[in-house]
Amino acid sequence: MSQNQLNTWSKWLPFPDPQKGEYIFAPFGPGVYELRLAKDRSPILFGSSRNIAFRMTSLLSKSAGGQGNRNKKEKQEFVANYIDQIQYRTLPCRTEREAKNQELLLKQSKEFLFAERKAKRTDNSLTTNH
Repeated sequence: MSQNQLNTWSKWLPFPDPQKGEYIFAPFGPGVYELRLAKDRSPILFGSSRNIAFRMTSLLSKSAGGQGNRNKKEKQEFVANYIDQIQYRTLPCRTEREAKNQELLLKQSKEFLFAERKAKRTDNSLTTNH
């Protein structure tokens, strides 16, 4: 990944259906992801991780073709039920701290359907509470 690709959002892409052999185009490193409904561009959910590609695979349960290693059944069911209508984009970052800071900025910029993730800044670091 070049320096120019860091801190630049990807284009919006259709969310892949692993049961159809589709796959996620996402960095294997720190960054942020965002999901929206394609029809009206309604924000659905977002998150940050030290490995975006792996984290996004947990947005689907194992029965729907994902990793299913998250305790977010409601999110997983929503993504599975609307998979053909969801788009995603990613923002690669240099560090996990930078990703968490970008996540906070994203959270403050719009209302998401699933927004229980609370990010807050403490002593120059960012902590995330679920």
